[in-house]
Amino acid sequence: GECAICGKPVDKTLKTPHPMSAEVDEIIPISLGGSPIKRSNVQLAHRICNQRKSNKVDTPQPINLPLPLSQRW
Repeated sequence: GECAICGKPVDKTLKTPHPMSAEVDEIIPISLGGSPIKRSNVQLAHRICNQRKSNKVDTPQPINLPLPLSQRW
């Protein structure tokens, strides 16, 4: 899988405390009322990315969709 914070692959064979090991990130932090067990509130992340995010609410990565080529949109 990919890190929901940085978008790069997560090597699930790396063990904690390796900075690139896999962690579960709460999208809405527990400290801000988010659930630690609801699947809709958790995502895969690198340990270092999750630590940098801390208890902030990250905005999702932008989705790069192709732009229409004609002006009839």
